[in-house]
Amino acid sequence: MTKLKALSGIYEGGFAKTINEMCSAANIKQTAAIFRKLDKNHAYKFGDFAHEMIKDKAAWGSDEAYSRWDGDVGDIPDTFRARLTDVIRANMWSDSPLPMRLEVGNSIDANHDLIIKVFAHKSINYIGILILCPNPHLAQSNP
Repeated sequence: MTKLKALSGIYEGGFAKTINEMCSAANIKQTAAIFRKLDKNHAYKFGDFAHEMIKDKAAWGSDEAYSRWDGDVGDIPDTFRARLTDVIRANMWSDSPLPMRLEVGNSIDANHDLIIKVFAHKSINYIGILILCPNPHLAQSNP
């Protein structure tokens, strides 16, 4: 049996806080402008621009989050990564990008899960992204 990586514990703190600040109502237009410049040079796929957009290692919350990002993003199922790519890219290229709110947590089982929805908070519409990572307390089973 393989022990699952506790991804939620790595990314739910400092990293999510940094993303939420960058994608807040006050900062989303500036973040979208940076995103567009990067996207023009290299077509975006979820996770690609994180190191370019968050250069300060301290803003990642831990050295582990910074160093593991590329590998951990690669572990997200392709269908979820494609959905994240489509939603984020469309929003960042919008004339009026919505602020986004990221939350990372543990799934109830040994699988990833993804919830994306638009919600209102203080009369502002946000895109909410909830990434649930495989529960680290469960053993991965191979059928």
